Amino acid sequence: MTMFKPIWRLFATCLSIVFHPLFLVTYGLLFLLVVNPYLFGAGNVSDRHLLIILVFISSFLIPVIAIILMRLLGMIDSLEIRDKQNRTGPFIITAILYLWLFINLKNQSDIPPVFNVCILGAVISLFVCFFINIFDKISIHSAGMGSMIAFALLVSMKYSYDGFVLDLPTGHSVALHLNHVIPGLLVLAGAVMSSRLYLKAHSISQVGVGFMVGFVSQIIAYQIII
Repeated sequence: MTMFKPIWRLFATCLSIVFHPLFLVTYGLLFLLVVNPYLFGAGNVSDRHLLIILVFISSFLIPVIAIILMRLLGMIDSLEIRDKQNRTGPFIITAILYLWLFINLKNQSDIPPVFNVCILGAVISLFVCFFINIFDKISIHSAGMGSMIAFALLVSMKYSYDGFVLDLPTGHSVALHLNHVIPGLLVLAGAVMSSRLYLKAHSISQVGVGFMVGFVSQIIAYQIII
């Protein structure tokens, strides 16, 4: 098994990068646009490319730039931010940026309330994680996975979608059912959380608490907005 350790470590690292929590608001937007672009007054995903770019810049690019600047200024030890004391600044900056995004989108007529749930849930999750981080580390990756699963469940219950068509880059289309997508997300969440454990970034309790925080935050946001 020793010879496979570098491969497993690379796989776990790739999962942690691809499903970094800063990506997940953009993923939530893409999920909604694929499932039902008409919620955004669009015929397909590409019709709302400007919105996708705006959300990506606000929820990923600007926070990443801020964290890089903090590293260059010596305010944090590394970009991985493993030490819980170093997480305070990134938590505050990211939460404020997400709150700004929520405030700017929540009253726009072409933005469905369910997407505002996604953003507000992320805001709540960040502030709760910030508070918990005062006492102990918490897995933000797990919080992101919990939010993603709760959001998918809420979307399926709110709009009673049976399925949707996914257009592939090859020009082909694949019909998918949400009853298959949600179990797939559960498997994915398990893989991401296992990767955090494998990389020794968190303990089991930190991963479990993170998942619950993310999951419950989306439910709270749903109760506030819908």
